[in-house]
Amino acid sequence: MNKKFWIYLSFAILIMSNVVFISLFLRAPHRHLSGPKEVIIERLNLSNEQVVAYESLIDQHRKETLELKNEIEALNIRLFSSIPNNDEASQKLILEQIGELNSKAAIVSLNHFQDIRNLCTPSQRVLFDELAPQLSDIFSNKITHH
Repeated sequence: MNKKFWIYLSFAILIMSNVVFISLFLRAPHRHLSGPKEVIIERLNLSNEQVVAYESLIDQHRKETLELKNEIEALNIRLFSSIPNNDEASQKLILEQIGELNSKAAIVSLNHFQDIRNLCTPSQRVLFDELAPQLSDIFSNKITHH
């Protein structure tokens, strides 16, 4: 057999293997990655009414945390702008204010999750309590649902 035959045969095998690979890929179930909201809704089996209330809680939480984030960003700008002046007293005060706002943000989030737990039925609270240790990972996108 000559060289051309082997080249054509190799080319045909390559094309067939690609077709097989593509058909297997298209038939494979696709993982559906969801955001934290969808993970919470599904894991807790929230009803439609609970989802509406949950979405309202999310809107309120986002509003409160955005306000805190904006305040922290403004303080960070002031902090780094104070570097040339080397005013340690002013820097210390700004750092304390940033710490207080970070504490407030943590409290806002804690209250948010307590409010979500309060939306739950007794059986859903059991699910929520099992999920609670994972909340940080879920909301940092370390855990996704498929």
